[in-house]
Amino acid sequence: MVDLRDAARNSVHAVVHVKTASRAPIAYHPRREFRGVSPAPRTREGSGSGVVIDAAGSVLTNNHVVGGAE
Repeated sequence: MVDLRDAARNSVHAVVHVKTASRAPIAYHPRREFRGVSPAPRTREGSGSGVVIDAAGSVLTNNHVVGGAE
């Protein structure tokens, strides 16, 4: 059986929480368009995890965590 306790102990400080923000698409609404009312922009937030991979602080994460973020 493989013992992963040492690997976990050595890497626990490399795991980070990643927070993202992007602009949510504005849905077309004919009544709003007719009245000339512009909807307020909305922000979509997300989060995930990543791993610090070098001394410069570069983070490796999945595309679904940061895809479309600003």
